[in-house]
Amino acid sequence: MSLKVPLGARIALPVVLMALAMMLLVGIALQRQKDSILQERRALLQEHVSSAISIISSLHEQSEKGEISQDEARERSKNIIRSINFGDGDYVFINDRQGLSVVNRGAPQAEGKDFSQTKDANGFPYFRAMIDRTANNQSAFVEYEWPHPGAEKPAPKLTYVAPFAPWGWIVGTGVYLDDLEDMMMDQAMGFLLIGLVILAATTGVSTVVVRTVSGPLRAMTGAMTRLARGDLAVSIDGGQRGDEIGAMAHALEVFRDNARENKRLGEEAKAAEVRLHEDQRQARIALAQ
Repeated sequence: MSLKVPLGARIALPVVLMALAMMLLVGIALQRQKDSILQERRALLQEHVSSAISIISSLHEQSEKGEISQDEARERSKNIIRSINFGDGDYVFINDRQGLSVVNRGAPQAEGKDFSQTKDANGFPYFRAMIDRTANNQSAFVEYEWPHPGAEKPAPKLTYVAPFAPWGWIVGTGVYLDDLEDMMMDQAMGFLLIGLVILAATTGVSTVVVRTVSGPLRAMTGAMTRLARGDLAVSIDGGQRGDEIGAMAHALEVFRDNARENKRLGEEAKAAEVRLHEDQRQARIALAQ
């Protein structure tokens, strides 16, 4: 059983496929851009944590050499880490392996408090995750939900942590990711708007094409049906067009005109036959007299 698809639908199908392909390409492009930006942010976090650990390691070496005491080395490290500020208020923090906050520039009042059982808005124990994932002297990324300073609504945050084993510290820094989501959404809406404009334009063009093709074809189909029924008075439009439809209309006009001529010749032959029979009848009558 063959599927009957109207001509208009066949012409409109490429437009629909083009729109779907365009949406797919935009989605892929946006995802790749998001992945690229996220990778850049990951690299930035790693760079800041590596720099902070280098500073701490340098002071630790001084204390090991006896140049300064270990307590002084720790305090100097804390003060330097507190002074680090980058991006939009981002900072480097230090926790210990028991879950105590050692340095927190963003919330100094939290220093010295135990956060080992703290969970984010989704119930994820991110502090414990930082401790567990830096075991065996390994660094790690931790993603969780946490409000911006002064805000209540949780926002996605990406944190990178690395251990400093000699002092049992976990050094880390993080950035919020909601701005990335907002940026991707804005770009998606922009591409969508452009796509809708292009789709509207192509739909308008295809609609005009459909009308210029399907209308004359319907008229031609009707004319062919009338011709098949013997109506030779039918009018055929489109013969003046310079495209395939015009050629079809011209061929149909030739068919109609030939049918008219054949009909005329048939009528003339029939009339001649009638006259011949009449003449023969008159001749027989004359001979009988």
